[in-house]
Amino acid sequence: MNLLLDTHSLLWFLNEDPHLVPNAKALIEDSLNRKFVSMATCWEIAIKVGLKKLDLGEPVSNLSPKGTFG
Repeated sequence: MNLLLDTHSLLWFLNEDPHLVPNAKALIEDSLNRKFVSMATCWEIAIKVGLKKLDLGEPVSNLSPKGTFG
């Protein structure tokens, strides 16, 4: 299955936020599913970081848990 993650679902997944429902988390963690993130999501995150409305706490390259997006 192909999954296109929006900004909220991506950030919730990476931060293990309880807003992400268990079914969505399981789909993202399933190694058989292909995960995609649009450039618009990357752009939105970059804008929020630039405006100091979002603090990633570390480089983006460190945020992918267990190689999910590697």
